[in-house]
Amino acid sequence: MLEPDSSFWPQIVDLPRKYHFGRLYREFYELWLELYRQTGVEFDLLYDPKGWLTLLEHRDKMRGEILYLHQGGLKGNESMLPRYRRKYPMLDFEF
Repeated sequence: MLEPDSSFWPQIVDLPRKYHFGRLYREFYELWLELYRQTGVEFDLLYDPKGWLTLLEHRDKMRGEILYLHQGGLKGNESMLPRYRRKYPMLDFEF
């Protein structure tokens, strides 16, 4: 409401598929592993994979440089990582 020119408004994007909070998804784990291998940065397994998938899905609509802000929280990985390792042992690697 503060900016009447809608071209300055943020564009909200989402994925065509719905994901249930806390459920394990192979594509989340694969992307998380790939990001770790490429960057050496550990992301949160609960929130970041969906954010990255959304970003990658819509990157053709984005102009200019993309800045991804790491939310900083990794506490959830203490429980999520063992769950993913049990469900997808064939994808695992050592840190």
